[in-house]
Amino acid sequence: WSVLVMMEEERDMIEIFRGKRANAASTIVHYAGRERCLPEQPFGPAKRAQYLLHFITEGGGTFQADGKAYHLTENHVFLIKPGEMTFYQADKENPWSYMWFAFSSPDAEIILQNCGLLRSVPFVKYPPSEELNTHLESIIALLRSQASTDYAILANMFSVFAYLTQCHRSQNVTASSNPYIIKAVDFIVNNYAYPIGINHIADFVGVERSYLYRLFLKELQVSPKKYLTSYRLLVAQDLLTNTQLSIDDISQRCGFSDNSVFSKAFSKNIGLSPLQYRKIDGEQHLSWKK
Repeated sequence: WSVLVMMEEERDMIEIFRGKRANAASTIVHYAGRERCLPEQPFGPAKRAQYLLHFITEGGGTFQADGKAYHLTENHVFLIKPGEMTFYQADKENPWSYMWFAFSSPDAEIILQNCGLLRSVPFVKYPPSEELNTHLESIIALLRSQASTDYAILANMFSVFAYLTQCHRSQNVTASSNPYIIKAVDFIVNNYAYPIGINHIADFVGVERSYLYRLFLKELQVSPKKYLTSYRLLVAQDLLTNTQLSIDDISQRCGFSDNSVFSKAFSKNIGLSPLQYRKIDGEQHLSWKK
């Protein structure tokens, strides 16, 4: 483990790096930090080895990637991809503060797509959330604590991804005025617990399956099958966290044909098995109270 702390004038920065050691999961948080930047403070041009997310908590600045410049402000998150040359700089009058973490995962593209971050622009706007900030602060604190476990760190990271995914889904539904999309999403929300497939959705909406596929890609940047699976998994994450239901029961309630199909889909998309997601270092941490 290594810690970098820097304080000069009004600048306040801390960054924690994860040491190399045996890891129980293929998804890893490599480092995380936070900083209150000085006016016009730059970073780069530089390339990163992992996916890196910056969450702007106040102020503003400019982010440059792929030959384009974007002015971003509070409640924007921007993405830096591995090997991508980027440059970013705080505003002069109202410099930004942000928190960040870098991660790698064999399913990184799926995760980031669900969050809305693999689009034509490398950023999204999210509603302010104290819970989100708490998870980001916890990632930093847990990385700093040598007694913490990878599962505890990953649980907070996936809570961040769950929040961004839910925001992205809500924004997409709200942003799309297409009556077919609205009708299809409404059908999914009300019938995800049943063994429905894309043909059922297309029949309900009254369009051909191929047309529904093209429409989802155009309006929501995701296929109908992926949307259905993502929604089921979001419900599953909530049930794993906030109920005492068995994994078999959760699998059935979320519309999966059997537990093995559910576990495979959950691990592929979330990066942890359902049991790993629920159990952190051998103990259940649930938000419900007896």
